Amino acid sequence: CPPVLPPGLRVAAHLVRSHMRGVQLLDDRPLRRSLSVPATEAPLDGSPRRASPRALSFSLCSASLCNTEFDDEERGNTVQFVGVGHDAADDRASTYSFDGKGAAPARPQIVRTRTCAAGACAIGGCGFFLIAIACLVLVAMRQGVVTTTTASALRSVQPTQPPQPRGHCVLWGDPHTHTFDGAAMSWYGDGDKWIVKSDQVWIQGEYAGTPFTKGLAVVKRIAVGGPFLKGLVLEVAALEDGNITLNNKTILEEPGSALTLPGDIGLVLYDGEGELVDKATGEWTKHIVHMDLPLHVRVTVLRWKNYLDLRITMPAQPEQDGTCGNFNGAPEDDATDEVMSRLGVFVEHGMLLFRSRVEVKFETAEQKLLAMCPKKVYDKAKEKCPKMIEGEPTRHEINSCVFDECFGRGNHALRMANLLGL
Repeated sequence: CPPVLPPGLRVAAHLVRSHMRGVQLLDDRPLRRSLSVPATEAPLDGSPRRASPRALSFSLCSASLCNTEFDDEERGNTVQFVGVGHDAADDRASTYSFDGKGAAPARPQIVRTRTCAAGACAIGGCGFFLIAIACLVLVAMRQGVVTTTTASALRSVQPTQPPQPRGHCVLWGDPHTHTFDGAAMSWYGDGDKWIVKSDQVWIQGEYAGTPFTKGLAVVKRIAVGGPFLKGLVLEVAALEDGNITLNNKTILEEPGSALTLPGDIGLVLYDGEGELVDKATGEWTKHIVHMDLPLHVRVTVLRWKNYLDLRITMPAQPEQDGTCGNFNGAPEDDATDEVMSRLGVFVEHGMLLFRSRVEVKFETAEQKLLAMCPKKVYDKAKEKCPKMIEGEPTRHEINSCVFDECFGRGNHALRMANLLGL
């Protein structure tokens, strides 16, 4: 139809429509109500028959807004009302009947009213909406305040912000990185580095070499903190390097344990279940930390004997950057040298989440590999790196930076070292 309403009734009509949107048949997922239609009334194709909103509008809106109950003899069609989604809902199921598809006027029905002042109603088509609206207005006038049902309806029509699409960043091995934007980079130099740095979310990694990797760095531990954790710092270390801690206190000492963070802002689980980041680790016993944190941030840490693999799932954040990239949809600016140009080589003084800085070393194999760096790239890096390190950098810190400038763009330095017998 629909009727033209005076301005004062438009809000009420909006509430009625919001309730009608909550009506679904049993073959859908029920939101607040369910309708059951006998199989004998189904179309020939076997699909359930959907009742016309005009035929059901008066009964459903009256039941949900006015808490009424209708009685009528059986006519082969039944509608079951199972509550209005708040604590005032009646536990008893009421049976209603409706005539046809709403094309012809419905015959009068006997109405038994429990809380509504509307009285008996008998009208079809667009009149159903008008009666339901009048019922809502009468209830509001009598009570002088918004009813519980109306308040619930107001909440139900408030727009909700869907979570932003989330991306994934993974780090594994020595350590190779697939950024949020899909770039493939490597970070071989030692040091405390930003994995994710944004206005709210801080994730830092302690990168250090091992004998197995010829001195090339792996992620030995991570720390998660920043404003979004409200002063909390979660730290996870490789099995032989430390424990799982919250604000420097050990938590979750054995797999099969869980901890709800203070203020109920997140959950941390420790178990042996989860998808591997690196399939080559499939033969080892899994020790996996799962962090479900505010802002739809999920961090999964796989703890191995002397290093970590890592998966971060989150939506893009304002001012985001780090070894996982800046999450701007452009993989080309996630290159190791570009990230260091924007953020610096190491975590700034005063922003470190770890209790102390890792010692930066530069092993013999790394020195031999560095000698293979193209001269033009090497000379540019030697000039550039000291300017990207706070304070007075050591020789090893400069070499760590130069090495990443030379080999960070996806080169597999460990494979090169093995091939050269270093």
